[in-house]
Amino acid sequence: MLTVTHPTDPIVNMGYVQSQFGRSARTIYLWVEQGILPPPLKINRYNGWKKSQIDAVVDKFSQAARGA
Repeated sequence: MLTVTHPTDPIVNMGYVQSQFGRSARTIYLWVEQGILPPPLKINRYNGWKKSQIDAVVDKFSQAARGA
């Protein structure tokens, strides 16, 4: 997992996002197109997400799975 440390919110790469959801990169980008996930940030030639945004979606999925 490549993580770029930011003073307030680390930026995580596709590998981290895939590990959180257990889905392929293709599915992750499909979820971005559908608005399920936020679009990645472009950092030079890399894409990354704010960890807090990914964690929020993980929490949302977990709550939905529990029926909350």
